[in-house]
Amino acid sequence: VHENQFLVGDSIMVAPILYDKTSRINVYFPNKRWFDLTSNLEVPVRGDTSNIVVSITDSIPHFLQGGHLLFTQEIDEKVQNTRNLGNIFTITVALSDFSGVGNTQIAQSEGNILAASSYDEQYIYDHCVKQNCLLNLLVQFKFNNNDGTLSLEFTTKGVSNDPIKIHKIKLMGVPSSFAKRLRRGVFLDNNALIKVEKSHPEMIQLNLP
Repeated sequence: VHENQFLVGDSIMVAPILYDKTSRINVYFPNKRWFDLTSNLEVPVRGDTSNIVVSITDSIPHFLQGGHLLFTQEIDEKVQNTRNLGNIFTITVALSDFSGVGNTQIAQSEGNILAASSYDEQYIYDHCVKQNCLLNLLVQFKFNNNDGTLSLEFTTKGVSNDPIKIHKIKLMGVPSSFAKRLRRGVFLDNNALIKVEKSHPEMIQLNLP
């Protein structure tokens, strides 16, 4: 990673704007699949540098590596401190490259989250020192080449007294042909109807009931 960019953990890359009156920055992307978290589009280069257009009104350019998850929470005027956040999350899923298993194509993402009903320091100390509150979540997106069926599967590892609640799912890296199919109606997952809130050729947002 170049000197004008840095990694947060092993999956989020940030490229801050360091100089005044900058309209473009060069960002190097390691040879992986990367997604722009502002536009939700896949970065068109791997193992090379891309010239990114920025403006003073944009958010800081930040990118998520394919195969990883990002957990976020919505903040409003009611949230005064971490105690008010609760455990309701939006999950951004940056899919890995698809690979074939028989007639089924699979892409997946994986990530860890501290699952707690309150995120203030005392609560974490009281509840998570003796018990590991870290949950591992694996998301798999599958489609069958024969019958065209789609599925979205979740697998968790770990134990928590405060399981997380998923409010929205953003899928990045879905093939455009399947994104068009999903726009027509609902997404069927374990016999539950999930409304497609919004989408474009490479990103789909699902709102859970």
